[in-house]
Amino acid sequence: MRAHFFVGIRDAAMAWNLASAMGRGAFCFHVCGSFHMEKGLGLMEHLRDYMGWDRGSQESGAFAESAGGVATVVFVPTHHLELGFDMERHRGLADVVVLTDAGDPAEGVPV
Repeated sequence: MRAHFFVGIRDAAMAWNLASAMGRGAFCFHVCGSFHMEKGLGLMEHLRDYMGWDRGSQESGAFAESAGGVATVVFVPTHHLELGFDMERHRGLADVVVLTDAGDPAEGVPV
């Protein structure tokens, strides 16, 4: 429980800083771990609240339309890159989902 509290504080702090800059008209490009924003939660949840944006749908693409043009991108490491995008597994993670090669654990490549 304590770890989730600290992650929530980080998400809120990142979102507050982004909202402050965006409120001044700044262009923002923010990079964070997918855990902080997958499925429109975490950082994006706080950013929506700070900016007064509609919650919108969790479906891919819907958030960008209701969030002033903000788009989310998630990089998902996978051991089976050849299988490609799996609609059931990857739907709703972000507006754009990029699959990356996690390496072969049998060859000792770090995951």
